[in-house]
Amino acid sequence: MKQLFRIDITIWFYFLTLLLSYTFVGWIFTAFAASWKIWLGTVAVILHLAIAGTEAIVLANAWVLAIIFTAVIQKIWPIYLGGYLPKINAPLWAIIMILFWLLAIFFIVILALTRQKLQKMGWKNRQASLSLIILVILALGMGWMVFKTTFNNY
Repeated sequence: MKQLFRIDITIWFYFLTLLLSYTFVGWIFTAFAASWKIWLGTVAVILHLAIAGTEAIVLANAWVLAIIFTAVIQKIWPIYLGGYLPKINAPLWAIIMILFWLLAIFFIVILALTRQKLQKMGWKNRQASLSLIILVILALGMGWMVFKTTFNNY
């Protein structure tokens, strides 16, 4: 019997990392009450990143910078974490924003490298792209769901 596609142990590591990473992204977007435009733009960038792979890293980084820049300009912070942090401890808030940016870059690179690894293993473009798109969109939804079930008052 012919195997449909082969999944190496390192791919499971990449998949698990993507699942946890983008679940965190969904949780953060929900905690910061990101608008539907942010969610839609992020999904579009993820679609492009999953299809194009490493060639789309610059575009994804530009999108992340736009989100972080908007957050910094508006000085947003979740209410349940004490919405006053940008006003009373700006250096800590700025460090957290830089850490969000660095984490996002890590998440982008992991997604692009996972696609590249899948192709090197012989997966077809369509199989690799669709599996990554489904995984990441489900992870974003899980992040939204985890936040809503944990902090249902916000």
